Order: sequence, then C-alpha cells, then structure tokens
Amino acid sequence: MSINIHKSHLLGIRVSDVSVSEAANWIGCSVMKALFRYLGIMVGGNMSLVREWDESIAKLKKKLSKCKLKTLSVGGRLTLLKAVLGLTSIYNMSLFKAKRKIAWVKWSKVLASKKFGGLGVSSFFALNRALIFKW
Repeated sequence: MSINIHKSHLLGIRVSDVSVSEAANWIGCSVMKALFRYLGIMVGGNMSLVREWDESIAKLKKKLSKCKLKTLSVGGRLTLLKAVLGLTSIYNMSLFKAKRKIAWVKWSKVLASKKFGGLGVSSFFALNRALIFKW
C-alpha cells in the first residue's frame, strides 16, 4: 500500500506561505490554504481565541435546549448535563487548551459535591490539563 501524493494536500499552521509552497513542491503535492474539518473539529484555527470555541458552544447549547430540559426532572437534567458536557467536550479538550471564561454558574457551585449542595461535576480545567498532558 502506498500514499497517493496527487490526492494529498499540505497545510501549514503558523508557517509562511513560501515555506509551505516549497515543501509541497518538494513532496509533489498541492497546498491547502483553507481551514478544514477533521472528526468534527476545525483544523488550522487559533483555538486560544474565544470566538473559535463558538461552534463547540453552539453544539452544546443545541444539545441542552430548553425544550429538552423542561421535560426532565432535576436528576435527569444533571445526568444530561454531565453526559453532554463530558462526551462532547472531552475530545475538544484533549486537543486544545480551553479558555477559563466559559462558565454559566459559579464554579464553587458546579464543583461542590452533591452532598454539599453542588452539582457534583468534576473540574473541567483539571480535566483539560490532564488530557493535554497525555500527549
């Protein structure tokens, strides 16, 4: 099995266009200049900017729409919240450093255990750091 160079593209992130063009000519493939989606995530964007997370936040809001939440009990809402935040965000957080300003409720309330009146959700900041350090 071999790589089909004619179907391959080279994309440079934080690299000059000249360097990318020279490398693509040397390899024999074409240059990809636009951002592209890979496994549901935009590749090539600056994920340290808050606006780059807008798409991920919109997906989370869609999954946590008010019409779904109105029909659930408080326990059901918490289960849905944990599932959506856990499953949707873990992949993004394993690749990119998340901004800390994404919060809708006081962190002390979110991180407190259920026994002490909190939501019992684990620290997303700690989870993000752990997933980044696995690389």
